[in-house]
Amino acid sequence: MQLVEWLKPLQEKYHFRIWYDHPEPPPVVPFPWNILFFWYNPAKQRLPYHRDLTLELEQAHIYLFLTSQKSINTPWIEQEEIPRAVDRLQRYGDAFIRIIPIPISASQWKSSSRLATFPSMGPPGRTINQVHPREEAWLQLIEELRPVILEIRQNLMEEHKRLGLSLQSFQQAPPPWADAPRNIIPLPNWIGWVITAVIFWSLFNWFSDQCTPKHKPYWPKKNAPLEEYQREFPVTPTPREDTISNWR
Repeated sequence: MQLVEWLKPLQEKYHFRIWYDHPEPPPVVPFPWNILFFWYNPAKQRLPYHRDLTLELEQAHIYLFLTSQKSINTPWIEQEEIPRAVDRLQRYGDAFIRIIPIPISASQWKSSSRLATFPSMGPPGRTINQVHPREEAWLQLIEELRPVILEIRQNLMEEHKRLGLSLQSFQQAPPPWADAPRNIIPLPNWIGWVITAVIFWSLFNWFSDQCTPKHKPYWPKKNAPLEEYQREFPVTPTPREDTISNWR
């Protein structure tokens, strides 16, 4: 997402967290566990971004809505996200909450969206997609957004001071949200290596045992007469010495 990339330098400088519409990255299956669980597909275990929608919307201070015809036709945005943002604005005022539409492409957002009453940011009279090169549009948007971030940040710091709260959260990076994939195998990797080695060693021994030629042992029959042994194992008589001397 291009807007997130442009916001990253501001995030690192002013220590705020970016929350946006995207699913969580696939969980990480560390090596060698991915050998043991080769049938497992981490991509199917991705969690949707709106699993913490209420929590995230109740903690945000600046709401950026990228407007397009698709977005204003999305019931989730118009019926859930925008009303929650407006509710927080009414409760805390514009000293702590801002709602900012950002026109991405041509749409009917000024007449069909609940965002029509809020001033937008971006190239005046044009959408982001109408500016070439597009980097100039993003740069202009960031320059407009920077003083808003500083103002909200300063107001929050003053409120913390008034309430006697710690300012440590303004001086360190917040914990990441969906940029850090989950580790679904909390066990040490050496355990996986041991299990893998045992499995391969067992398979090797089994394969070697199957490939080794088998010799059927002979067990003499109990109380069998001598003639039966002679029939089973005939013995060729050895020529006598006098017979061999006659051949010479």
